[in-house]
Amino acid sequence: MKSTVLLLTVLLLAAGSAAKQPLGKPMNREIVDGQSPRMKNGGATIPLKKTQVPLVDPQWDSIFTSYGYDNLFDNGEVRAFATDGDKLYLGGAFEFFNGVHCYNIIQYDRVSKVWSTLGLGFNGTVLSLAVHNGKLYAGGRFTRAGSNSSAPMSRIAEWNGTSWKQVGGGINGNVNALAVIDTSVYVGGDFSKAGSLVTDNIVRWDGSNWNEVDGGLNYLVNCMLVVDDTVFVGGNFYDTDRELRSVAYLADDVWHDLDGGFNGEVYSLAYFAGRLFAGGDIILFTDETFIGLVEWDGAEWYVSGNDTTAFVGGRVYTLYATSNLMYIGGTFSNVMGQTASGIAVYTTAEQFLPLQGGGVYGSVLGFGSFDDEIYVGGNFLTAGSLTVGHVAKLTHADVWQEVGPLAEAQGGYSETWISTIAPAGRYVFVGGMFTSIKGKPCNHIAMWDRVTRTWSSLGSGVDAEVWGITVYGDKVYAGGEFEHAGGIKARHVAYWDRMTQTWHAMGDGSKRFVDDFVADTSGIYASVLYEMGNDDFDTYIGRWDGSQWHQIPEPIRGYINTIVKSGDTLYIGGILWRADGTDVTNIAMRTPGGWHALDEGLDDRVTDLLIAGNTLYAGGWFTTSGSVQVSGIARWDDAGWTDIGVMNNGVRGLAWHNDKLY
Repeated sequence: MKSTVLLLTVLLLAAGSAAKQPLGKPMNREIVDGQSPRMKNGGATIPLKKTQVPLVDPQWDSIFTSYGYDNLFDNGEVRAFATDGDKLYLGGAFEFFNGVHCYNIIQYDRVSKVWSTLGLGFNGTVLSLAVHNGKLYAGGRFTRAGSNSSAPMSRIAEWNGTSWKQVGGGINGNVNALAVIDTSVYVGGDFSKAGSLVTDNIVRWDGSNWNEVDGGLNYLVNCMLVVDDTVFVGGNFYDTDRELRSVAYLADDVWHDLDGGFNGEVYSLAYFAGRLFAGGDIILFTDETFIGLVEWDGAEWYVSGNDTTAFVGGRVYTLYATSNLMYIGGTFSNVMGQTASGIAVYTTAEQFLPLQGGGVYGSVLGFGSFDDEIYVGGNFLTAGSLTVGHVAKLTHADVWQEVGPLAEAQGGYSETWISTIAPAGRYVFVGGMFTSIKGKPCNHIAMWDRVTRTWSSLGSGVDAEVWGITVYGDKVYAGGEFEHAGGIKARHVAYWDRMTQTWHAMGDGSKRFVDDFVADTSGIYASVLYEMGNDDFDTYIGRWDGSQWHQIPEPIRGYINTIVKSGDTLYIGGILWRADGTDVTNIAMRTPGGWHALDEGLDDRVTDLLIAGNTLYAGGWFTTSGSVQVSGIARWDDAGWTDIGVMNNGVRGLAWHNDKLY
């Protein structure tokens, strides 16, 4: 194996381009309780002075919770492909495919031209497929065969042609990736045990037993790639002792680093044109830019395409290499300044190109090849000009075709959600992780009309998840992970003008993901306006005056989840240590005199703040403030912190209505 790795390194060095921009060396970053610094607020924040609309109907409205194919989101995803002779296998999150009740996995026979089930399928999402020695292996989130079966099938299963069999007693966490080499199947994911073997996130199955892989990896494994007899692994792991960060490789079942790796998360790997490529949510060390694709030349990691604008803010979920093209799929809206929605190609001449047949409206999550055509799966309803059901195929001329007349994935779980809600009179704005609502395209942000009871989009939306929304005057402000809004560059923050029906950037935006806003006559305050001044990763709050940002100059150490304002006093909550040199514990207050701690603060993350009258309410995952018990919810006034709760778990969102706290 070692000789293969050395040969690969020589080939990569020969293929490297000195003109490309290196990523630089990884920086250490502060981690609290194993969480990433860019922790997001899981609930809707309702800061002071946001418009509150009295509820007119005391009943729950069933229009949002209908069953069958008429759900709020268009459920169904295709994530994984595998082939074996005349058989094509598809896995994902779907209950029906081509009208067949199949439960998350389906097979196609090119001889009979029939789609058919594989036993009872599974009760959860299939994330990965592989064929080894004539047997199909499936890995994912499932725990049983079929929706109603009592047969255990914990996250990995083997199909012998007639039935599913659990592999080695199963695995106790999600299986994200499978790779086959020689007589072994490598399994990667998020787990700590395979059968009775204690292991961390990666393990090897030899056909009879589970085998540890050099101590495993300390966090997620998302993907694996076999090149000759070498297994490359990508994920979100970080082993400081062995310098394994986000990507590594195995030779003789011993871990080796690739120049110390890089910060960020890898979702896919590919070997193309003599180089190793990693796609994901990757951080460019020189200025903390998020990019989607990097490559290894045998000595260093480089930005693909020699331009940091490539995939800025776009997340790459999947890569697939042919002899002359590498297909790139994910959630993005452009490559190198060219419109490319969700899918693009990279050529041997090191050029990024949009797909000639057009992109997809949604996310591309997997690629496969069958009958000399490229199969594309994900969470999308259109491919070019075609209406499809989360899967389509491409001819050699990059022309989109249906997989079959009724070949649509329908009715299953898909990873879509609402992250934030902002009411404004007649309308309610929602943001989150979705690409359509009730069949209407509305990338990550949408508007509900309470009178006509219909959904509508805000132009073409934004190109990644929305975490926070506030409505002030005739403008809807959105913050989150996105880099583009309505096709224009708008880094992590933008506003929609309801009068002109257009998106607008807000200066240069924010280098950190924006989680929350508060608005008053003095401006729009964003929870973060990040500036790189040193290695400490301080956070700065930004105020938008309608034409430009003003950075509140005092550095905040930690991450801000929530922000509210009352008069001249600003409150912030999150995971916080210091505010302009003042020690704080997860919550802080800024007055004209500077930053202040609120007594002993709160002992864990604050997710939401609310002001009602002269009282501040905090919700989160905390349990105490010093010696005071404050489980999940607390009240701050002139007397200090008071426990008002009976909570035995965390609180994500707070609201005030008719003198009552919700």
